[in-house]
Amino acid sequence: MPPRGFGKRKGGYKGPLPGPDKNDAEGERSGVAQKPAKKPPLTHFLCVPLVTTESKPQLQASLQNFKEAVLCQEDVDLAGHGVSGGIPEKAIRPVGTLHLTLGVMSLQSPEEVEEAVSLLQSLDLVALLRESRPTDIAQATIPPQPESGKTSVLDASTTRDQPPVPGPTDPLAISLRSLVSMHPPGKTSILYAQPEDPTGRLYSFCDSLRRLFTEKDLMVEDTRPLKLHATIVNTIYAKAGGRHGKGTSAGHGPNARAPVRIDATSLLPNYADYVWADNIHVGKIAICKMGAKKILDAQGSVVSEEYEQVASAEIKV
Repeated sequence: MPPRGFGKRKGGYKGPLPGPDKNDAEGERSGVAQKPAKKPPLTHFLCVPLVTTESKPQLQASLQNFKEAVLCQEDVDLAGHGVSGGIPEKAIRPVGTLHLTLGVMSLQSPEEVEEAVSLLQSLDLVALLRESRPTDIAQATIPPQPESGKTSVLDASTTRDQPPVPGPTDPLAISLRSLVSMHPPGKTSILYAQPEDPTGRLYSFCDSLRRLFTEKDLMVEDTRPLKLHATIVNTIYAKAGGRHGKGTSAGHGPNARAPVRIDATSLLPNYADYVWADNIHVGKIAICKMGAKKILDAQGSVVSEEYEQVASAEIKV
């Protein structure tokens, strides 16, 4: 497997690969350290869109209630010299950006984009869903099977009071609940909601998709367990100037390097059982461009932000 960000596929990265070359020996003789080759920028990501006609009103209301409750009333340290107890407004993500990321891509040519699109549209998503075994999203583990070899309703559920589990090819519907910190809550830059799937199929289904794209060298390899989450707060967007749509992961994930940190210690318990949206129909998988685009009204005012979908494939069940 090539180093992360460098592909072997046809039409892939054409720049210098990291490793020994004639300059290495010269560098060793001169005692001057050689700079490592830059990785190509991230350009796209594979995701589960969460904003549907049915879910949008729920998500809008939940985000508005959250925003009114938590927006900071004091100046936030945008220079990163300390930790703020409040949440800056720009850090709260617009409803149109909500999704579950399955993996990121570095597609450096139209041919590579077409290759990724072709793979997505060639997949039998219903078959993948049918083959998905019940999995605990929070623990990313597959529950033990009973002696009969069949998964019981209780095994496939996350709690005892959830409804009966539908058949394996029934439509997939999830809820977004709680508020969790990506880092130690006393000094964090990302807060997210967790998806809940009473049938237990979501994690296995998404993990299979990530594996298929990684095997085709169309996705940046990530050996960590898949963390399905919908970002609610990311302080990288609160920095003066924002991200300007750049394709970088510096402000995302557990290794995020956002300059603005918040103390969410007292906030998280208040939202442990918060419901952002119920019964979100998972109806498609999409490839989107990095960098949310601002949606303007007739007067030129920003009314929303959304990620541009390059392609999508429906889950026709």
